[in-house]
Amino acid sequence: MNHIRAIGVVFAAFLIGSIHAGAATPECKQPPRDQATGKFAYQDVVHVDGVSAQELFRRARTWVATVYKSSNDVVQMADESSGRLIVKGNIAVAWGVEHGWVSHSLTIEIKDGRYRYYMTGFEFTNGKAMGGSDIPIEGKGLEFPRKQLYSRVCGGSEILIGGLADAMKSASPIGDDNW
Repeated sequence: MNHIRAIGVVFAAFLIGSIHAGAATPECKQPPRDQATGKFAYQDVVHVDGVSAQELFRRARTWVATVYKSSNDVVQMADESSGRLIVKGNIAVAWGVEHGWVSHSLTIEIKDGRYRYYMTGFEFTNGKAMGGSDIPIEGKGLEFPRKQLYSRVCGGSEILIGGLADAMKSASPIGDDNW
């Protein structure tokens, strides 16, 4: 009997964690839009005073390698001399019995003491019901509640951007001789 109760507690904890995974901050109802393109996009310039472009690039590469399943698969461009890193990845989204992926493109540009990120190109696919086709989340063709999808995209994007900010503030252990 205790064994069944323990399984029930673990299942309930898993279910609660799954429901709340990727939840956006309360004020995020949908991702912000880029005024120039009309597409959903997150963008900002972040100052990290006193840190060289080379060190910031190392930190960004380390972050990508630890956050994405395979950095070799998602890194589309990594040019340290120009300070540009382009990543194409996915955010898992789920609600109820619906689930799928929202792909995104994240460009990180780096200079001494600052970096700029631009995250856009959000496209949904569930891999089976639509034959694996990608549908931009801003457009037509999505046949389920957009509010839930937008909320999950907000949550996933904010988690990624927050993690990037934390990583860019932390000294990179790569290249440190004090070990």
